Amino acid sequence: MESSHGHLGARFANGLSSDYAHRFADCSNSWPAERSDGGQHRFSLSDCPTESTVPAIIDHLERLCAVATLDEAEGLQLFLNERLEQRAGASVTTSELLDDYRAFCQSHNAPCYAGRKFLGLVTAAIRDRLGVGKNHCVRRPKPEGGVSLLYGFRNLGLKGAIGAIGA
Repeated sequence: MESSHGHLGARFANGLSSDYAHRFADCSNSWPAERSDGGQHRFSLSDCPTESTVPAIIDHLERLCAVATLDEAEGLQLFLNERLEQRAGASVTTSELLDDYRAFCQSHNAPCYAGRKFLGLVTAAIRDRLGVGKNHCVRRPKPEGGVSLLYGFRNLGLKGAIGAIGA
């Protein structure tokens, strides 16, 4: 979408609401423009960005609108790269892994897979990437004493401070 005066690039116009895109795309000397709420604006050419200001406006809008652009698959790959490591003697349960994944996604403003979907995907990814399979012999102490055997991964740990599990 480009104005009749050649001032507005498609990249800028595509990111605007329809009201503003209409305003900037069809600049003329002075004309009424309908707003989405039924009201009217009166604009003049001075309301239109010039070729010299469009890059600055685009840069400013990109910084203002900087939000996560990760989808679930990209978030999972980032999680695997940044949070998991093979470490002899370490272990992580599937529950601990899911909790850490959710905290990771929240801290990176990324969408999360649902629990079962995540566990299926992460199990396959860990097996394929690291050669570590899920098993039912990860030991965790019970609150009342004794030990529980839970599903998880042995010789695999979580890096850093998000959960500090499996350290």
